[in-house]
Amino acid sequence: MSKRKPNNIRQSDWDAVDSPELSDVMLKQLTPARGPGRPRALNPKQSVTLRLDRDVVSHFKATGTGWQTRINATLKAAAGGSAMTKNDRYVVKHGDGWAVKAPGASRASAVAPTQKQAEARAKEIVKKQGGGEVRIQGRDGKIRDSDTVRKGRDPNPPRDKKH
Repeated sequence: MSKRKPNNIRQSDWDAVDSPELSDVMLKQLTPARGPGRPRALNPKQSVTLRLDRDVVSHFKATGTGWQTRINATLKAAAGGSAMTKNDRYVVKHGDGWAVKAPGASRASAVAPTQKQAEARAKEIVKKQGGGEVRIQGRDGKIRDSDTVRKGRDPNPPRDKKH
């Protein structure tokens, strides 16, 4: 096996390194530095190119990281799939106070005078129903935060990397 110098390395640096050539036996003994990588998903996503209106992309990007996942969830819900569980709740502006609403619900599950109280009530509801996601909207209607709520005594709770 001959050594060829890559173009991005100076000849003086190339000559300064004294590494032995690898024999066939040495090559067979080499193992990858990392494991096999991420496990294959049961339902892998399909990569597509999609042209969307500028205002649609701006709306989702304004909600922060994970905007592409939220677009996928919105499209999945529109296609009749379940993007959210029945346990998930939104905390939304409601008149002078704040409401807790289930996804797609017209009526509020609870109403509170402050956002903090509504968030606590939403987490209580979700916890009693076995865990889920609580998404908090700001006054402008954009999702400003979300929190995964685990069920009462989950032996393998999800790891929340935001809080």
